[in-house]
Amino acid sequence: KPFYDTLHKISHFKVEDGTVPDFTMSNVKEFTELNHTLERILSQNVHSYKVQKQFTENASHELQTPLAIV
Repeated sequence: KPFYDTLHKISHFKVEDGTVPDFTMSNVKEFTELNHTLERILSQNVHSYKVQKQFTENASHELQTPLAIV
């Protein structure tokens, strides 16, 4: 059950939603370690997505002025 629960949550994960799923705690050490690793990786992905999105928005805004002048 812990495996399928984790699989279900990562298969429905969308980085653009900005939330990392809460994984169910397990008594099995390997599943606990897997879930902690997935939480870390998914959190890093969400952070990278937000930084990249902010950069793209800023770059787009900064390019509007020179284009308007031209």
